[in-house]
Amino acid sequence: MLRFLCVPREVDSIPVEVPTGDEEPRTSVSFLLSSPHNHKKETIISLIIMVAEPECVHVSFHQQADKTPEAVCLIQDDEELTYAQVQRRVILLAKELRDAGACANSVVAIFMEPCNYYVITMLAILTAGAAYVPLELAYPTTMLQRVLSDATPVAVITKREQRHLLPLADTPLAVISIDDAGHEQQEDLLTQLQGLVNMYKSWPKVSLDDLAFVVYSSGTTGQPKGIANPHRAPAMSYNWRFQEIVDYKQGDRVACNIFFVWEAIRAVMRGGAVVPVPSAVIFDGDALSNMLQKQAVTEMLFTPSLLENLYNTLSEAEIRERMASLKTVFLNGEVVTIALRERCFHLLPNVRFINLYSVSECHEVGAVDLKDIDLKLSTKFCPIGEPCSVSPVYILDEEEKRVAPGDAGELYVGGDM
Repeated sequence: MLRFLCVPREVDSIPVEVPTGDEEPRTSVSFLLSSPHNHKKETIISLIIMVAEPECVHVSFHQQADKTPEAVCLIQDDEELTYAQVQRRVILLAKELRDAGACANSVVAIFMEPCNYYVITMLAILTAGAAYVPLELAYPTTMLQRVLSDATPVAVITKREQRHLLPLADTPLAVISIDDAGHEQQEDLLTQLQGLVNMYKSWPKVSLDDLAFVVYSSGTTGQPKGIANPHRAPAMSYNWRFQEIVDYKQGDRVACNIFFVWEAIRAVMRGGAVVPVPSAVIFDGDALSNMLQKQAVTEMLFTPSLLENLYNTLSEAEIRERMASLKTVFLNGEVVTIALRERCFHLLPNVRFINLYSVSECHEVGAVDLKDIDLKLSTKFCPIGEPCSVSPVYILDEEEKRVAPGDAGELYVGGDM
């Protein structure tokens, strides 16, 4: 990402650092400069600047697996899977999907609760070159039918216990139970990981502009509305978080349930471990806090109401004991009150609380450390911070013109996300 400064016209040279390597993306930039010796003479200097674009999410995962194959990648109950184990399962499932017709800009649906299988499935779909479509278990049958009809997936990946809940689709599609006996036996095969990696690398390369996932909302009309995101969106969003908010390393453990499809891959791009939180646990403050303590979780995203529910369930001593490993808490999905902010810092003074604002169409829009907010802005609610560096935002009126400072309007988000 490039940032430009307005320079004085008498400056006749600008130091430019040009990255070396095999990066392909380039941006052409022209500077109009004046000569200090002849102010009537102007020179246009054109520069070709190498712009390093982010890797696709699944590519970052495979690169990390190559670096730290024995590090813990996924944790569920008492089972820990290393990066090498996860990578092996991902590529095997990706091959099965490619054999079923998955390819660039095709979609594969996922129908299961948050779990290790879900993370493996998302990575496998992206590795196969396709895009994933989450299907909520809570969807009524009519909603599932509408989404399947609209998305036309080439396959649905589910678990044995949920398979019977899937309605018949309008078009033929493969239904894969990832935890059936065939897949369990496949896991026991002594397949050499390097051979699988070489096979994956021989597949067509996925572009940042190819489709990565489609999420559905009920829409204002009651009809499901698919929101399609290319690989560029999560890749840039996650890179922004790594660079400006929080990065990960071995030993970091990120618990995920809320907004699972956005949260559950980020840590495994950088060496951390993901801890899926079961749906039966997420709204039980006692069970959730015990899980956070048992798994030594270092980060989790909450909605404000979910965090308040946990606080209300436990004593102050229990909160501090069970959440002692936490370093960062993201708050998202609802307004954060000043009262909750004060409660957070009272109960967990050593934790970073980040107010994160995002929308389905373009990932993150803004974020702020709640310690850094201006308390003069409101006595009731916390601000959402400044726009992220890769998502310029504008407040426009009904005629799509900029409003004056202090006036209200509609939020427009630009940029590549």
